[in-house]
Amino acid sequence: MANVKQGIASFFVVVGVVVATAFVPAATVSARAQACTGDLASFLGLKSWDACIAKDGNGVPQLDDITDIWHVGIVIIEDLVKIGGYLAVGYFIWGGFKYVKSQGEPGETAQARTIINNALLGLVIVLISVSIIQFIAGTFT
Repeated sequence: MANVKQGIASFFVVVGVVVATAFVPAATVSARAQACTGDLASFLGLKSWDACIAKDGNGVPQLDDITDIWHVGIVIIEDLVKIGGYLAVGYFIWGGFKYVKSQGEPGETAQARTIINNALLGLVIVLISVSIIQFIAGTFT
């Protein structure tokens, strides 16, 4: 019964985060921040640290004011959150394999369930942090 309550609570947390993220006003994001979300050569959706900074004719990043440092920080934090999401999904898959491999043995099944629950908790934390980062990025850009 406790697992059902935790599952329902986790569902509502995820839905709340998704709804809250959907209502972040798009007008708060500046044209410069929108430009850094364009077509960038990236690996797994990760951005370069200087993706949102103006560059001179040679492609060298120009740190002109304090907001440029915030742009760099936000890009790095976004990349760390994406990596955290990838790790959470990877652990979820690993826990599923361990669960199937346990063949009903109680000790291994419990260990696999713990891995799956922790991975889901990590994924919820990542989703919450995404909405917080989008709010902060919208404030500083």
